[in-house]
Amino acid sequence: MNRRLFVNSFPKSGTNLVEKLSRLLGYRRSGRSLAFSSVHGRHELLKRLIRAHGLWGAAVPIGLEAPASVSAAWLRRYINTVPVGSYFSGHAAWSGHLEYLLREAGFKTIQVIRDPRGILSSLTGYAVEEGNEWFPFHSAFAKLSRRELLSFYLRGGYVAEAGMYYSGIREALERAAGWHRSPGALVVRFEDLVGQKGGGSDQVQRETLGAIVDFLEIPGVDISSIQQELFGGTHTFRGGQVDRWVGDFDAELTEAIAKELADLPWLRGLGYDFAWPAAQSPAKG
Repeated sequence: MNRRLFVNSFPKSGTNLVEKLSRLLGYRRSGRSLAFSSVHGRHELLKRLIRAHGLWGAAVPIGLEAPASVSAAWLRRYINTVPVGSYFSGHAAWSGHLEYLLREAGFKTIQVIRDPRGILSSLTGYAVEEGNEWFPFHSAFAKLSRRELLSFYLRGGYVAEAGMYYSGIREALERAAGWHRSPGALVVRFEDLVGQKGGGSDQVQRETLGAIVDFLEIPGVDISSIQQELFGGTHTFRGGQVDRWVGDFDAELTEAIAKELADLPWLRGLGYDFAWPAAQSPAKG
């Protein structure tokens, strides 16, 4: 394995599933990550002192769910500490600068996407889980009902307790859109990777795994063996289903989601249909 890999995704889109796949393909976990939490959350003051651009140098935007930037100099050093033959993960916004630094360091990038309705549904549980108290928005979100959280994640807003603005899902997805236009990144749909065990298709899963192996230029991979081992068994991905979100949204929220997301052509190009009043069913490749 003579390359390095960046596994990037929107939060709750199947990052752990693709990380597991990376290990099955022979990559080692580096323990590094790049996301909003690279600047905010645990040890925030220290992170800002070391990682933020401060008064000098270029700033590289990395935050998806909320704005966050790091120093270009720190970012170059950080990604270059990922050993050859290893991967690191992230929930990082696209920028030409970040893409350039990854290419310069010899990385390949896999960008994971999921039906945004599945993202919204999963986020509501993650926001209030025990152990996530470090998340700057945790205490504010824990006071909301599930429906209130769904509505907030959809539209976003200023969170006084955190002293920060949390972006609605449209704005956050738009920050990731550049990865889907990048010739240096392979876009992988969560729904296409879970296979029949996750409510998808084994044939589509096999084709998707083949595309990943080709993109990473790894010879001699037994895709059938990878299929058998891939689903389940990670810390946050234990039994994800592509249609688990169905029934989570009432008519009002379903219409609001359609209005927010229906006119994003790159999502339509990936097979996600939000036309109102469409049936609540997962997009499948």
